[in-house]
Amino acid sequence: INRSKVVNNDIEKTFKIRALLSSQFQQALLVLVGIKQFNTLRQKRLARVAAIRQVRVSLQLWLDNILEAKNNAQEQAYPEWAKHYLDQS
Repeated sequence: INRSKVVNNDIEKTFKIRALLSSQFQQALLVLVGIKQFNTLRQKRLARVAAIRQVRVSLQLWLDNILEAKNNAQEQAYPEWAKHYLDQS
């Protein structure tokens, strides 16, 4: 068995990695670190507010499986390292 595939499957089952790989998330990060340039201060402020919202949504999607399991208080087939985070309340 290819160990890296097993680990990647466990991680993908626990975290939704694709949420962090989306172009919307990456563009939001570029706005927040100041790489994107804007013509006016108003445009910059509005872009930062939208970027913060996008980062929140993406992080929530990324943690969705763990949050759902924690909210439902169900024992699911997560790896031991993920159960550690579920147990911390």
